Amino acid sequence: MIRDVGALAAAALRPSLDVDGERIYRGEHEQAAALMHAIVTTRPFAGALNPGIGLFVALAALDRNGVRTVQPDAEYGQRLVGLVENGLDDVDVIALHLRQITLGEPWRGPLPPTG
Repeated sequence: MIRDVGALAAAALRPSLDVDGERIYRGEHEQAAALMHAIVTTRPFAGALNPGIGLFVALAALDRNGVRTVQPDAEYGQRLVGLVENGLDDVDVIALHLRQITLGEPWRGPLPPTG
């Protein structure tokens, strides 16, 4: 169930934001990361499903844009959305992790602790 229609609309529009006609998020992974970040942090859906929905929607957006996606390792996906929930707001870093997921090779370096 949708808790906040305005937050959902804003999240959906965030990947296409521009300044003076130039897109803020240029690549597909950056756009998907911005979408994921917006859903996870603004929590437009009721309940505790926003993090999982955020990751799912980001991967679906990549797939829709022709980027091959694979199902991420469950622990890796949980840690990534946990980082976003706990303050990771650098869209480029989130995009890096999404890029690794689409390659089927999750980031080999350490993820910062989630708590």
